[in-house]
Amino acid sequence: MPLSPIRVACAAWLGASLPAQAATLIPATPSDEAPIELSADRLEFEEGTGVLTASGHVVLERQGMRLEAEMLRYERKTGRGDVAGPLRLSGEAFEVEAERATFDLTARVADLYAFRGRWGRRAQFTGMRLRLGENVVELETATGTTCMHADPDLALAARSFRYYPNAQTLNFTATGVALHAFGRELLAMPELNTTLGDRQEPGFDNWIFPAFAFDAYQGFLTATRFDFTFGEGSRGAIPIVFSTGRGLSAGIEHALGVGPGEVVNSAKYETPWATGQGGLRIGNGYQWRGRDGSRYEIAADYRANINEQAVHRLPEASWTLPSHRLGPLSYQSEVRGGYLWEEATNVQATRLRWIAPFQTTIWQPVERYSTWLSGSAFANHYGYTHFWGSQVAWNHRETLPWGLALTQVVETVRVDGQTPYVHDRLIGADRLRLGVDKDWGPRLSTGVATSWSRLFNQGPLIIEELGLATTYRWNCFSLQVTVRPLIWGIDTRFQLLEL
Repeated sequence: MPLSPIRVACAAWLGASLPAQAATLIPATPSDEAPIELSADRLEFEEGTGVLTASGHVVLERQGMRLEAEMLRYERKTGRGDVAGPLRLSGEAFEVEAERATFDLTARVADLYAFRGRWGRRAQFTGMRLRLGENVVELETATGTTCMHADPDLALAARSFRYYPNAQTLNFTATGVALHAFGRELLAMPELNTTLGDRQEPGFDNWIFPAFAFDAYQGFLTATRFDFTFGEGSRGAIPIVFSTGRGLSAGIEHALGVGPGEVVNSAKYETPWATGQGGLRIGNGYQWRGRDGSRYEIAADYRANINEQAVHRLPEASWTLPSHRLGPLSYQSEVRGGYLWEEATNVQATRLRWIAPFQTTIWQPVERYSTWLSGSAFANHYGYTHFWGSQVAWNHRETLPWGLALTQVVETVRVDGQTPYVHDRLIGADRLRLGVDKDWGPRLSTGVATSWSRLFNQGPLIIEELGLATTYRWNCFSLQVTVRPLIWGIDTRFQLLEL
């Protein structure tokens, strides 16, 4: 639903009735916002009251958003209106259906009643009322799930869900929360707070149930992660990993919103069962993100190994520039500078790094084939050493008959000059990755993936990884078992609310 203030540009000449006519609704204040386009089978305007009525097949469009309904009534003087349904609101990444809706263009808010919708392939939701505003999205008496099945096994219900799109830290709250599985309530809590963003997808992947694995290097392994918060602007996590081969690795991470960004602190301890290099690592920093996609960070960390070899990364600053697009090519540069001191070797060096990753638009010559290019160019200064290089990967995926899909990746890393040995080490290599996936039905699938490489870009390609994965899916659960024969390994992953 468009939420900008509008006025009816054609009010003086619309007349009482204009069948199959289109009207342009233009922003009332000067701005760069696009106008709202309205079309319907019949448009009526009452000049005395300033009421515009559209009926029949009503369509509103603005900047990729589209509303379809049976009737719309808009009061020009108050900026309020209502929409009769059933109606459908869709955008680039979402789609919502509702029985009816009301909107207030002065307050920049719209309410959809008895709604059902989805957000891409990430989530679906239903409820009594959905409020869309500039600063908040609210779902009342609603149920949400990241499972896209029509009858999900697991869902989260609440009296209200609130999402604050402009918040930099904590931006999602829910009250009166209950977790339902197979029609029964499993867990209830008065309130739930978390942060949702592009890098953190909602769900319970490896949260309630841990992951399990076994291989020749680490032995039996289990891992889990617990999220927590101390209130508004606070978010934290406790990751725990245990293996019979490497021991216990546990830590705590926390971020607190301060000013335009957030203070980030972390501590991690690892037992040195296998390598003798376990110990304590502490990190501190301050980071903030710009609305243009840029990111700024000042950080420092300290690592003390069990054998008392300490590494200090003194304050280091990084700046990620806004993303740019040049035709089919998109790129984003990063500049990083800092100082390193390693006690064991008494290495003290300044470090400067520039990197510019890029990706081309996906090329699809026919429906079953897709190809794209990704990579980066970089330059480094490390103490008295300078080097530059590039990393390029060609990606290709095609759908074959009989439910087969083939993935191919060809990658090369080229470095000029001497690469540092201690930190920021970059080894040139050529790699070839191949994968074949087979769907046996809606629930069962298998896949084979292998990787070949040659270090320092010399000699023949040698196989470095081989894995066979089998996945079984329920409505909202999946079990994946991966066998890696090269390291005598098996990885079992149980996932909830599959994304």
